[in-house]
Amino acid sequence: MASSEIVRSVGLLEKYSTARHDLGFYTNVIVGAEYVLPQSYQLPLQHHIYRACATIIAEHANLSVEILNGRTATPVFARLTQVALEECVIFESTTTTVNYHGMTDQQLREILEKQHNQDFPDHGPLWRLLIASDTAVPRNFTAFFVFHHAIGDGTSGLAFHRELLAALLDSKHHSKGSVVQTVLTSPKKPLLSAVEDFLPLSISWIYLLGVILEGLLWKKFEKGFWYGGVIQKPLETTVRTTGLSKSSSEAFRSLCKENGTTVTAALQTLVAEVILEIMPANYTNIRSNGAMSLRSFIPDVTQRSFGVWVTAWNEVYQKSELSTEGMSWKRARASRKAIEDAVAARGNNSAVGLLRYVPDYQKYLLNKLGSQRDATFEVSNLGAYKDDARSHDHHLGGEDPHIERITFSQSGNVAGPALAVGAVTGGDGCLSLAFSWQKGVLAEDFVVDVMEKTRTRFYALVRVPSQESDPSTVECNSEDLYDD
Repeated sequence: MASSEIVRSVGLLEKYSTARHDLGFYTNVIVGAEYVLPQSYQLPLQHHIYRACATIIAEHANLSVEILNGRTATPVFARLTQVALEECVIFESTTTTVNYHGMTDQQLREILEKQHNQDFPDHGPLWRLLIASDTAVPRNFTAFFVFHHAIGDGTSGLAFHRELLAALLDSKHHSKGSVVQTVLTSPKKPLLSAVEDFLPLSISWIYLLGVILEGLLWKKFEKGFWYGGVIQKPLETTVRTTGLSKSSSEAFRSLCKENGTTVTAALQTLVAEVILEIMPANYTNIRSNGAMSLRSFIPDVTQRSFGVWVTAWNEVYQKSELSTEGMSWKRARASRKAIEDAVAARGNNSAVGLLRYVPDYQKYLLNKLGSQRDATFEVSNLGAYKDDARSHDHHLGGEDPHIERITFSQSGNVAGPALAVGAVTGGDGCLSLAFSWQKGVLAEDFVVDVMEKTRTRFYALVRVPSQESDPSTVECNSEDLYDD
């Protein structure tokens, strides 16, 4: 698949993702969703998926571009002449991959790890779609949208599934004899602009001076901080996932509102408390960072748009201010304010704006090898999936396709936080968490301990028995569980 024309230059955040991808510092983002098609869908699954993908590609230019000059200071997006679906849509069918209630955490882990550790070809689309289905129930499948971070943020992954479900809804009207195109001509559509073309991302002298002083002085003298292993290669991603029941997810959201905070802020505080509980007594501080969407400030960019429009923020958590058992709601409220302040700044005085002062992204990243990280962990929350096209009576025999559990995970991040926690609530109303890290930076036993203790504290807070933790045992529907 050759490219035919330059679409536009790669933006600041997109260039950062391009550099770390080409260096093997970060591979991809994955948003996976479990789908159920009704019995009225009698055509082969490939027929419906190919038609749906053709519809999505026609609307979103990000899916038909590649990056040229990625290892230079001036990378560009170039439009591909065509997209061959058989090369970027993979079908896997087994008798054990999927059952009616969806994948187990072990099955999810195996697929996520394999996909996170698989790079994209040098030329071609910067995404792929893995469809894992059960030969016994082919209408039930899990779709894993795997994509380069330069063409989309986490919300873009959720947007893909919104578009896929809407396209599947339309495909039920196609006849058995209709022709399916698998080689598509790329649409002549423009890419939406980079975040700096919408927002100024200004940097004040006071903020810049603070960043310089922190790098030169404060980080060298800080005590009691723990960041995981030093920045190192090679990158091999390891993943663990866990699903929480609908009733506990709803109860947690209610608790957050009652205590004046948000789900994102509370989850971040909860994970921080668990990490500091596990760490030896001489470690008393950890640092988190994260990304929040700026879409609400950008005209013509919606929850269905594909692109990278986020801002970054970071926080320090001290053991002395956290709870040793339940949850420090006071600290969670402080985290909410930190997030709200970062979003209200609209990208000004942030790490994103500082990227314009980096002359050589690859050299900047390579110089970090062997040094200490800037953050211990991150929590990225995509919020709750709410489908406009979904039939709300599907469980009573409705004839519309629908989405159940959703999983969001990132590859290990060589120069980023040691641990990444991806959170999202699916169409079943169940919160799903994915813990990912670079092998060799954290011990597997440590991450499993963090995950299990997070679950234990979560269920203790909401006072729902942990036996309900399997989302498949709870009748769920789509609800907007998050206000972030």
